[in-house]
Amino acid sequence: MNMNKKVVKLTVAATAITVTAASCLISVNASKAKSNEEKEKNDAVEANAKTSESAADKADNTVVNTVEKVAGTTQADADKSETVYVTSDANGNTKSVIVSDWLKNTNKEGAIADVTNLTNIENVKGYETYTTNSDGTITWASTGDDIYYQGETTKELPVTMKATYYLDGQEISPADLTGKSGKVKIRFDYTNNSVNKVLVGDEEANIYTPFTMITGMILPSENFSNVEVSSGKIISDGKNEIVVGYAMPGLEESLDLADKDIDFSMPDYFEVSADVTDFSLAMTATVATADVLSDFDINGVEDFDELEDSMKDLTDASKKLVDGTSDLADGVTTLKDGTTTLRDGVETLDGKSGELVDGMSTLANGASELNEGTDKLAQGSDNLEAGAKKLDESTQTLVDGLNQTKEGADTLVSSYSAAVDGSSQLAAGLESLNNGASQLQSGVSSMGDSLSASIAEYSAKIQEAEAGISGAEAAKSDLQTQEAQLIDGIKATAAASGDTSALEENLAQVQAGIAQYDAGITNAYNLKGQAEGAVAALSQIQSQMASSGLSDGVAALASGSGDLLTGANSLSTGIDQLYAGTQSLQTALDSLSEGGAKLKSGTSSLYGGASELNSGVSKIDEATGKLASGTATLYDGGIAYTDGVSKLKDGGVELDNGVTKLKDGVTDLKDGMTKFDDEGINKLSDAFDGDIKPLKDRINAVKDAGDNYKIFSDVKENTSSSVKFIFTTDGI
Repeated sequence: MNMNKKVVKLTVAATAITVTAASCLISVNASKAKSNEEKEKNDAVEANAKTSESAADKADNTVVNTVEKVAGTTQADADKSETVYVTSDANGNTKSVIVSDWLKNTNKEGAIADVTNLTNIENVKGYETYTTNSDGTITWASTGDDIYYQGETTKELPVTMKATYYLDGQEISPADLTGKSGKVKIRFDYTNNSVNKVLVGDEEANIYTPFTMITGMILPSENFSNVEVSSGKIISDGKNEIVVGYAMPGLEESLDLADKDIDFSMPDYFEVSADVTDFSLAMTATVATADVLSDFDINGVEDFDELEDSMKDLTDASKKLVDGTSDLADGVTTLKDGTTTLRDGVETLDGKSGELVDGMSTLANGASELNEGTDKLAQGSDNLEAGAKKLDESTQTLVDGLNQTKEGADTLVSSYSAAVDGSSQLAAGLESLNNGASQLQSGVSSMGDSLSASIAEYSAKIQEAEAGISGAEAAKSDLQTQEAQLIDGIKATAAASGDTSALEENLAQVQAGIAQYDAGITNAYNLKGQAEGAVAALSQIQSQMASSGLSDGVAALASGSGDLLTGANSLSTGIDQLYAGTQSLQTALDSLSEGGAKLKSGTSSLYGGASELNSGVSKIDEATGKLASGTATLYDGGIAYTDGVSKLKDGGVELDNGVTKLKDGVTDLKDGMTKFDDEGINKLSDAFDGDIKPLKDRINAVKDAGDNYKIFSDVKENTSSSVKFIFTTDGI
C-alpha cells in the first residue's frame, strides 16, 4: 500500500470520520438507502399505527422519510431488523418507547426462533402466533412469510436528546413560544449513554458507541425566513424549508482530540435559527444509527517509521496542491471569459430566431394557400375531364347521325334517279298521248281503244310517280331527323368550346338542299294532282265518248292531253331540280361526315389530354398537400427551436453566472488550500508527529463499538441483526 495513502488515512482519521458520518449523511440521495429498508420502514409505521400512543400516530411522514433517507441505514441484509420508536414532548423528554422487529424467513421455514425482552408483543402484519419456550426464547409459527411484531420496553435508551428554545436571545418554553414572532433559535443537545471501558494500546479508555444523530424538521417558508443551521443542510422545495442537522455525541471524547491543536469540530449538538412570524412547529424527527463507520478501515496502516516519512511527503504534496489550485484559478478565469463570449453569441442567436420563425410562418401560410389553389385546380381538372368525356360521347352521337343521314341521302339519290326516269317516261307518254289525241281527232274510230290504253298506261305511271314521291317523303323525314341530330351535335361542340365553323357551313348546305327537296316534292304533288285531273278528264272523255258525241270527246281529249303534257314537263323539271338538290345534299353530307370524323378524333384527343391533365393535377395536389404539411411541421419545429434557443440563452446566462460563482469558489478554494496547508496540514503534522498509533487504536476501537451495537432489545445467538432509533417530538 502506498505510504502517502496510509498516512492520509490515519492522520486525518478524525476528519474522515466526520465527513463520512456527517456530510455524506445529509445527502438526501444517500447511496446506502435500500428498497427493502423502505419496506421495513413502511411496515414498522403500519405496525405502530395499531398502538394509540405510538410514535407513528404523531410523526409527520415527510420528516421521518427525509431523515431516514439522510441516515442511509443498512438493515436490509440482517436476519432481524429492529426500529425503536421514541416519542418525546417538545423539549425531548421521553414519553414512550415502542420497538418494532422484522424477522426474515429467508428459507421459508414453518417456525422462526427468536429472543426478546419486550412486553405486550403484538403481530402487526399477520395472524401468526408465538409460544414461549422453557429457556426464555419464543417460537413464531409461520407459513413461510416474514414476521413483523412490536412490543414495549422500559430499558434505558443508549442516546437521548434535549431541545431548548430561544426568542430574541432569551430562553423560552415551547408553550410560550407558540404564535410569537422574532428571532428564534432551537438547540438540540444529544447525550450518548452507551460507553464502554476498552483497552486501547496499554491504557483503558472510555469509548462511546458512535451514534450519528440526524434530525429533520419542516419550516413553512411563509413563516420562517433567513433559516440557518450550524451543522447540517437546508433543503428548499419552494413552499417549505426542510432542515436536516447532525451530531456525533461522544466521538470527540472517544478519539481524545480535545487537547489537539486541530480546527475540526465533532459536535454533540446542532442549532437552527430563523426570522419567524407566528411561530408554530409541527414536529421534529431524529434518526440515530451506530453503523455509519462500518465501511471505515485503516488496518492497512502498520509501519510507524514509514508514517513519519509519509507525513513529510504529505506536507510536500500539500504545497503542490496549493500551487495547483493557483493554476486552477487561472484556468477558471479563462473559462469565465469564454462563457461570457458564449452568452453574447447565444443572445445574438436568440435575437435572430424570431426572424427565422416569421419566415417559416410566411412559408407555411404560402404553402397553405398553394395547397388551397391546387385543390381548386384539381376540382376544375375533374370537371374538365368530365366535360371532355361528355363532348367525346356527344361527338360520337353526331358522327353516327351524320353517317345515318349520309346513308339516307344515298338512298334518296337512288330513289330520285328512279323518279327522274319515271318522269321522263311520263313526259314521253304524255307527248305520245298528245300526239294520239291529235291523231284521235283525225281517226275517231281508233281513238276509243287508244284512249283506254293511254288511261291505263298513264294511271300506272302516276302510281309509279306516287311511289317515288312517297319514297322522297320518307327520305325527307329521315333527313329532318338527321338535321335535328346535326344541330344538337353542333350545340354540344359549341358548349365544349370547339370549332363549329365547318359544321355550320355544312349545315347550311344541308338545309339549302332540304329546301330544294321540299320545293321539288311540292311541285311533284302539284303535277301529280294535274296528272290525276288529266286521267279523270280522259276517263270522263271516255265516258262521254260512250254516252255523248264523239267530236266533243275528241276535242276535250285533245285539250286534256295538251294540259297533261304541260304538267308532265313541269313534273320532270321539278324532279330534276329535286334530284340536283339531293346530289348537293349528298355532297354536303360527305363533307359533313368527314368533318365529324375529324371532330371525333379531336374530342378523343381532348378527352385523353384532359385525363392526363387530371392525373397530373392530382399528383400536384397531393404534393402541395405534403408541402403544406411539411411547412407546418417546419414552422412547429421553428417554434420549438426558438424555445430551445431561449432556454439556451437562459442556460448561457446561468452558465455564465455559475462560472462566475465557480471563479469565486476557486478563488476561495485557493485561499482555503493555502489556509489548509498553513493551519491544517502543518498543524496536523505537528499534532501527531511521532504519536499516531494511539489515534489509530482509538479509531479502531470506535469502529468496533459501532459494529458491535446491533440490537436494542435482544437477539438469538448467531443471528445477524441491525437497529436504528427514530425520535419524534410533539408539535408546538
